Amino acid sequence: MGKTGGGRGTNQYAVRGVSQVRQQDATVLSDLSNENRPLALAVDSYTPPDVLDRLARDDDEEVRFWVAWNPNTSPETLARLAEDESTQVRAAVAMAKNTSPETLTLLARDESPWVRKEVVRHPRAPSDALAGLAGDEHMGVRIGVAEHPHTSPETLAKLAEDWHIGVQQSVAKNPHTPRKAVLMLSTAYDHYTNIYAKSALASRGGT
Repeated sequence: MGKTGGGRGTNQYAVRGVSQVRQQDATVLSDLSNENRPLALAVDSYTPPDVLDRLARDDDEEVRFWVAWNPNTSPETLARLAEDESTQVRAAVAMAKNTSPETLTLLARDESPWVRKEVVRHPRAPSDALAGLAGDEHMGVRIGVAEHPHTSPETLAKLAEDWHIGVQQSVAKNPHTPRKAVLMLSTAYDHYTNIYAKSALASRGGT
């Protein structure tokens, strides 16, 4: 009998819990219809992923931007926002921690240098996407590729021949740069490139 009574009590609490969840969902849906609430929900780090997914379709660019920034936004929602018409939104996707390597590869081909710079700063950027950006026209993008831990030795060797001193210095400091490329940089005309390259060689046990 005791077990039966306990079961009934548990079921009553469970029903109350489900009821509360339904009420909360109804409140969220009501909030979405309120003119001022979509932005507040997009910013709120406690907003559920499914609600953020709906907000990602909002007409307001600012709402979509904050959805991209929200730590609860799913990789799937971020993948859709990566094709947003707003450069600001796409840049936010490139910075989001939940953005997948596949989405970052897509953003690596973005027309905006701002977006591409954020891609090369992302810790999940894949080596193939970084390789594709090694010849980018913007120096800041190439420096980001030279600094990234996922950049392949082959790409770093290519960047060692870059004309920009900042790129050369970053290549010299990257521990994945091939020894041959570091040796070449140790004789570069830039004083600091020399220092970084020689320091790298010393740390590897050679000069």
